[in-house]
Amino acid sequence: MLFGVNLKNKLYKILISLTIIANLSIAKVYALSTDVFETGKLVDLITLSSFINYTDEQGHDYAKDQDTLSEFKASLQKFSQSNVKTAYREFNKLIHAYDNNDFLYFNLAYEFARMGLFSLAQNCIVQIDDRQIWVKQIENLKNCYFPCVTMSLDEEIYLAELYSDINYNNYCEESLDELSKNPKLLKKLDYANYIMALAYYKSNNYSKALTYINKAIGFDNSNLHYLAFKAQILSDDKKYKESLKIVDELLDKNLVLIKFNDSLNELKEYNLSKSIRNKYNSMYHSANYYFLKNDTQKSLRELNYVVSKKKKYYQAYTLMGLVHFKTGNIEKAKENLERSFLINKKYVPTLVGLGHVYYMIRDYSKASIFYKSAIKRDKNSYQAYLGLSVIALENKDIENASVYIQEAANIKSQHYIVNYIYSKIDKDREEQYLKTTLSLNPMFVKGWLNLAKLKFDNNLPELAQKYLYPVKLIAPDNEDYKQFLNTFNENSNINKL
Repeated sequence: MLFGVNLKNKLYKILISLTIIANLSIAKVYALSTDVFETGKLVDLITLSSFINYTDEQGHDYAKDQDTLSEFKASLQKFSQSNVKTAYREFNKLIHAYDNNDFLYFNLAYEFARMGLFSLAQNCIVQIDDRQIWVKQIENLKNCYFPCVTMSLDEEIYLAELYSDINYNNYCEESLDELSKNPKLLKKLDYANYIMALAYYKSNNYSKALTYINKAIGFDNSNLHYLAFKAQILSDDKKYKESLKIVDELLDKNLVLIKFNDSLNELKEYNLSKSIRNKYNSMYHSANYYFLKNDTQKSLRELNYVVSKKKKYYQAYTLMGLVHFKTGNIEKAKENLERSFLINKKYVPTLVGLGHVYYMIRDYSKASIFYKSAIKRDKNSYQAYLGLSVIALENKDIENASVYIQEAANIKSQHYIVNYIYSKIDKDREEQYLKTTLSLNPMFVKGWLNLAKLKFDNNLPELAQKYLYPVKLIAPDNEDYKQFLNTFNENSNINKL
């Protein structure tokens, strides 16, 4: 289940298990080892439309601030035990324990919104200082999760207790009985109807769940989480085509909230795998689904079976190549992408994938050939333009880098890599482009590092420290981060990180 019980089995995960943001209806592939591309996973396996660094599902605990993590865990444990009032007080105390830490504030806001503690989420939001980076994320967070009707604190706590009972203690029937005794609340609050839908859903009563989520949506259809939850209910009720329609409509909105859209893409592939009658096409989408869930073994198992029975299934070979690419096995990636290419020389994902492979082995000439071939087949293949712009930057060819990135921008201006490359080209507006980059994907490590370096070089160490903090949480073992940290800490006039 992807929507509805967003915190289930995440009790001991760091606040950073977020979504924070990138271009989310888009694709994620194993990153190229340059100043631009970073490790990630594929999201849109058809268009290969973006490179994203997003490490949430890798199974690592990136937080090094153990006091913060311990406090959050302890409070979350109380929340899971329906001791919501105590958890609320402790969460609120946690919010005010930090000074000027926008990254942490937004992560907390996101988690609180998913728990139904919207007043706490709002308390975090008002603490966020750098609106140039965070305003887009705040807007999307509110559109996705905040209810239409504002609740009183008592109502919020009451419904959060029911949420906890349903999620963690399996008190679905009791919660349904309790909330049914409050018809005025159901008539007044969209979120109360969502809680009813959640309880029925957890009881496998999909018909009733659909009735109440429709009532919640009826208050105001701008809450995207309600719509996504409706798609999940329909999918579990085996109404795959109806679910797919909602998912596609949500993906078309091009939100920048990673986990939200990652879950949408997972649900889309799951629906396709269940609704397509052709066995091998169904297995192909099942492989996509497992890949999105970061289960590469199951993905490869499905794909190996497909190609053992369908020798000419080039899409399966391409996906196999991308799975290997993501896991760092470049030779295997090259082998499978070349198999696909031998079968179909016009398939754009294969051409782009081979461009990535040859870039990785630093054969820029061949990489450029495949990127240009992809563009010839698809004028909107902005990921190929991105690849060409990066190669031009590697060759210090600023003129062509500018041409290629402008082509990419014409297709996808609101893309974080587009803005990041502009920051490398236009030094007069470097800070502006870096902040736009991070507004679209705050998990992009190199964006934070470059912004921190920019401030450090301009003799603004406190701001540099502020922009380094997200990297400490996301990727403390990043070599560029460690190197910069050493330089930073050598300055005796500033506090050590």
